[in-house]
Amino acid sequence: MSLDTVIETFGEDVGADVDALTHRYTDGVGEPYPEYIDRIRARGGRAVVVKHADLLDHLHNGNTIPENMRTKYVEALARLTA
Repeated sequence: MSLDTVIETFGEDVGADVDALTHRYTDGVGEPYPEYIDRIRARGGRAVVVKHADLLDHLHNGNTIPENMRTKYVEALARLTA
């Protein structure tokens, strides 16, 4: 579903949340993860709540994620809630 369709269906506010939560890729290269988290934090509100829940879900999968990913998520959670 395109962002335009999200906006048409759910409104500008939800569209802005979805836009903030969408990790950007240019020529197959993703934006740096800290910048992505900062963009979500700048949007605030519902976008932060959604990403917070997503990160907690990743972290509560016990030992099923590699340590480097666990570190990435813990750092992102700290950055998001700073």
